[in-house]
Amino acid sequence: MEVRQESGIQHRLSRRWLACIGAVFGALGLWLVTQGPEPTDEADSESAAAEAAAEPSDAPRLRPDIETNAGPTPQVNILWQLGSTSLYPTRSADDSTIGIADGPIDSSNVVLATGNPLTFLDVSTGDTVPTTLLAFWPVMQHDDKLVVYSTRNGRLATVELGEPFGFVTPLNNDGAFLFRAEPGREPGTVVALSIDDNDVMTAHTFDIATGAELSQEVSDSTFPLEDRIALGGEFQTPRTGGVFRFEGSASMRVGDGALVAQGDGFLLVERCDDALVCDLFWHDSTTFDVLDLPIPDGISDGRVIGDGQYLVFRSDDSSRESLFDLERGGVLVEDVDYQSVSLGPDGRLATFSVGGSPFIIELDTLVRHDVDGINLPEDEWLVRFHRPLLIDMPNR
Repeated sequence: MEVRQESGIQHRLSRRWLACIGAVFGALGLWLVTQGPEPTDEADSESAAAEAAAEPSDAPRLRPDIETNAGPTPQVNILWQLGSTSLYPTRSADDSTIGIADGPIDSSNVVLATGNPLTFLDVSTGDTVPTTLLAFWPVMQHDDKLVVYSTRNGRLATVELGEPFGFVTPLNNDGAFLFRAEPGREPGTVVALSIDDNDVMTAHTFDIATGAELSQEVSDSTFPLEDRIALGGEFQTPRTGGVFRFEGSASMRVGDGALVAQGDGFLLVERCDDALVCDLFWHDSTTFDVLDLPIPDGISDGRVIGDGQYLVFRSDDSSRESLFDLERGGVLVEDVDYQSVSLGPDGRLATFSVGGSPFIIELDTLVRHDVDGINLPEDEWLVRFHRPLLIDMPNR
């Protein structure tokens, strides 16, 4: 394709001619307006009705639970940011009481599972209960069971929650070394990845209650399994583009673009025009309707948690992630360890780690609680599989 370039003189002459023509038409338009009749209320009403009728049917709609809000979602400041050695508060939002607290948290039955050996911290008293479980990282809770991953033999197991701790029941598998584990798409399941000597990746889905392996799904070059497991959902974008929904190993195309984030019924999709100008759009994952929700700057991927209230995201493929409030429209915690952010069972608390050290934040007041004496190994390979986890301890 031939590209024509103007010289500097031609460019300046063109701009002068355009300015002259614009001035003439501007003066003519001003004269016509001043000579016309005064607008009437009836005319204004007709104009407003016409504009409303002309509004496209696929205009963004608000999430159902915030449709009563007038105006855009308010923006708040970044509240906690990673410093050289620790987290520090930046600017306080008007309606927030951020700070650091040494005392216990008012949240009964909730404990923090973290550390090596696996240690439970009672957040209401601050008491710690160490176990004999070495090199086991918590993955998820299901009823009165805690699913853990062993960094020693690459296996999954369950631990009965209660005291004393220490009784471990392995989940059935075919002996494959599992290198990543996440909550499954179906309730009561956990999914883990393995890779064989031929670099073939397989996703193993286990029933937590029985320990049985429910299915195996083999990755292919079109839909890499790790991409879908990392986002923790049923949607994926292949390298050729488009958004696809998965049911088992079957896939169905649901829309154009590239998937950026998903979870709790929401999809964040990037679409580009013919000039490669790209923009991000929130969608309802069932209807694919466009939703009017805030979007953090610089997001590269993420997952929606907390019944659609929060977005955990990375920027520009960073090795760290941030917690974004989709209702208040601001970043609550920035640049913490990748894959470390999770919510507590009652949705009032969030936990994450920075450099392997766990923290807890009360989401209503944004007060941060440091967890002293519980740290992860400095080995980044091990930290990759770990996240501090807030769980509901039964019978307490």
